[in-house]
Formats: sequence, C-alpha cells, structure tokens
Amino acid sequence: MSNAAGMSRPSSSITAGRAAILLAVAILFFGLNWPTLKIAIHAVSPIWFNVFRMICASAVYTGVLAARGRLIWPSRQDMPMVLGLGILQFGVMSSMVAYGVATVGAGRSAILVYTNSIWVTTGAVIFLGERISRWQVVGMATGLAGLAILFSPFDLDWSSRRILIGNGSVVLGSIVWSIALVQVRGHRWSADPLELLPLQTALGALVTIPFAILLETPVPHIEWAWSSAIAFVIVVVLATCLGFWALVVAGRHLPAIAVSLAQLATPVIGVASASIVVAEVPSRADIAGLALIILGVAMAAIFGRRRRVTVA
Repeated sequence: MSNAAGMSRPSSSITAGRAAILLAVAILFFGLNWPTLKIAIHAVSPIWFNVFRMICASAVYTGVLAARGRLIWPSRQDMPMVLGLGILQFGVMSSMVAYGVATVGAGRSAILVYTNSIWVTTGAVIFLGERISRWQVVGMATGLAGLAILFSPFDLDWSSRRILIGNGSVVLGSIVWSIALVQVRGHRWSADPLELLPLQTALGALVTIPFAILLETPVPHIEWAWSSAIAFVIVVVLATCLGFWALVVAGRHLPAIAVSLAQLATPVIGVASASIVVAEVPSRADIAGLALIILGVAMAAIFGRRRRVTVA
C-alpha cells in the first residue's frame, strides 16, 4: 500500500471504471492480507518470513516483466527510489509489521500501520516544505487521539514488555514507511515504478537477512503445514504482487483523493477479516481508535487535496 497515485505515469489503456474495480480488488487483497499473514507466520519466524516473502515476490515480478520484455536496470535518476523503497518499505517496514502481527495480532496491526498518513503529512511539511491547513492539523490531532486510545493503559498491558515491543514495532514500521512515501512524493520518475519492483523486493530481502540472523536464528526453522503454505502463497501473490500492481495501475487513472480515501477501507477489512479468519475480537478501544484514525486521515486527505488544488 503506497502512494500509487503520486508515483505513476498516466495511461489511456484502462477506463476509469476498470481502474475503480482494480482499486477495489487491491484494497480487498490488502485487507485480507492481515489475517492471512498471521497464519503464514506460524510456519517461520517473522523476519525470516519477510526474507522469503520478498525473495518470492522478486522472482514473480522478474518473471512477469521478463515475459513482457520490460525487465530493466534502473537509471541513476530512479536509483534513490530503489534504495529508499527497497530498504525502508520492503525491508524494514515489512519486517517490523510482520513481527507486530505475530505479537499483537492482525487486526490491531492493520489499524496501527495505517497511521502512516499522519506521519507522511508531518514529513511532507518538514522535508518537502508543504503547507498544511488548520483542518489538516485537526485531522492529524484526531488521528493521534485514536493512536493514544490504542496505547491507553486501560486497553494495553503496559506491564508486558512483549506487547509493548509488538505495538511499538508496528507504529515504528508505519513511521519508516512514511519516510519512504515522503521520498516518493518528492521524486520524478524515469522508469515505470512497476519496473523497479524486482530489484526493490530483492534488496528488501537482502537487507533483512542480517537482522533475521542476529535477532532470530542463523538458520530459519520452518514448520510447514498446508494452511501456512497456502497462506504464504496468498500473501506473496495476491497482496505483495497483484495487490500492489492493481493499486499502482488504479492510481494512474483515478484522482489521488479517491485512492487515498478508498484505502481507508483496508484496516476495516483487516479487522473484520481477522475476527472471522483467526478469531480476533476487536476491543472497544480498537474500534474507537480505528474510527478516530480513519476520521483523521480522511480529513487530512480531503482538506489537503483541496488546498493543493486551490494553490495550483
């Protein structure tokens, strides 16, 4: 899930209606990814899981692009995006979120990671010099209030070091992801973003391996079951590959505000599907925090877009 609308060149080969369908498919895949990810992680530790996930994703992207004659080596202009997204999004963020899912659950992780819009807005102001409106500030404050509820001592066991690290890992992963997305907003692309994915995901796996060795085990211990194997394939093929592709393509043909607001359905689907698939019942604090975060992000997206249109 990235800022696809801001990282793609437009094309006229797909109608707006088909783009909307692709966006809906991407959001559905991303939402269902959360409980599926939790099932897949049962087979191997979280960081090693991300290594295997990115290796397989890179292989899929390489095969598809090679078959279409679009396999390239990135230009010097796009190399910062290969390093930034490869290391931050596909390496660090994905590993930290996987650890969070294994520790605090799929539904709660889905809520926490989508605070990234708050951090992106903050980073855009600091590093890109963007100006924000009062309503955007109110939106950010609302989202932060939702985050505060999720970390409230009434809902979170502050005596558990494991729970604190798990929740903090997802939030920190969301912040790391936002750094990559701020870089996306300030970049002018030379190649199609999809053509960079084989190297980005391969780099994500490469930078993750040392952390897997140091923080988990030198050699991964794998306990495959049919459920975990199927879940792994779903995470790699549907969410990591097809979902990201659909989001990028949809972002070329739909307004940025529509893409941003539609993605707010992802944590809702994540929480709902987690309650059904892995029997995670969201607490009242989870629901209240999710509502405030969605409201805050929606306000920031709507008023931020209006401001940019007005200035332009």
